[in-house]
Amino acid sequence: MSQTAVGVLEGIEERAGGWHRFSISMPGKQYPLKLDTKHAETITAAREVIGKLATWEYTEKEADKINPHTNQPYINRYLEGVELGASDEAQAAAASSPSEISTAGGNSEQMTKADWEAKERRDFRSRAWAQAITASQHTALSDETAQQIYDRIHPLARLIFVDIVRNLTDDEERDDPYVPF
Repeated sequence: MSQTAVGVLEGIEERAGGWHRFSISMPGKQYPLKLDTKHAETITAAREVIGKLATWEYTEKEADKINPHTNQPYINRYLEGVELGASDEAQAAAASSPSEISTAGGNSEQMTKADWEAKERRDFRSRAWAQAITASQHTALSDETAQQIYDRIHPLARLIFVDIVRNLTDDEERDDPYVPF
């Protein structure tokens, strides 16, 4: 079955037997698409589009070897052709292909704007605490309790958090009263 992908060539690997593996970076995908070929004309055409957006045509075939983790056959992807640029049809086909699961623990298409903002705020809060602790690590007194250290560092962490959020948000969002600590 012939398929189309739109992406940028990020690497070429020469393999045994005259085979070449091309790693195609595609928008919205975490891992590159890896396509193999040993046709000289296709290899030459692919080398000409290094670093440029291109449309990649390929076929998928099941291998004889079984993946021990999934008990499914491996999928071999063979590069059939490449064209510089991306046609509207190729971009539509690439956009309609199912997206991969994100590393955030869910499908990125199902996360709402509020979910992303909450995730970013957790990340910012974590960064703020890390910076506050790093800045204060040599100032702890030997007779201070954990609560006293927390009480001393907390205002600094809050200020760093507010500074991070204000530097990363749009002007109309800068007066956001929500500070999670």
